[in-house]
Amino acid sequence: MHSGDMNATLRGRRHAAIRSLYPDVKIPTPAEEAADRDAAYTQLNAIVVLLLGRAKDKARYPLVFEENCNYGFRRNLYGMRWIGFAVALICAAALGLWLYLLFSSHQPVPVITPFLEAVNVAMMPVWLFWVNEAAVRRGADLYADRFFEMLDTARDPA
Repeated sequence: MHSGDMNATLRGRRHAAIRSLYPDVKIPTPAEEAADRDAAYTQLNAIVVLLLGRAKDKARYPLVFEENCNYGFRRNLYGMRWIGFAVALICAAALGLWLYLLFSSHQPVPVITPFLEAVNVAMMPVWLFWVNEAAVRRGADLYADRFFEMLDTARDPA
């Protein structure tokens, strides 16, 4: 959109690429966008749908595919954040109790158990502080960048 934070030069270049790919598709002008933002959004959304069909070619646009996977992974992690935190907390508590019981009864401790305890304890702040909306937004922005960069090489009609 003209009101977005995209660089004006890039926006102009990408609009020109869209016009060359789809000459019959109208791109809203800044005045049209200001007059009816919803209509402009609907029109631009239709253009994105056309471009998404083109971007599905993994062989031709591997970076678009990779960033889409990255974004989906981040989004899914964020959706499961509280479940992940709860599992890490429960496992850390259970392993901690088991380790305490083994140490207090002077029994041998399996070598992997303290390592697993450390992983569970380390994962709790990861789930709380790294898996957040900002991480998902970074993934979305990277995907959008690769998606629009596709226009630099997608000059032939589909």
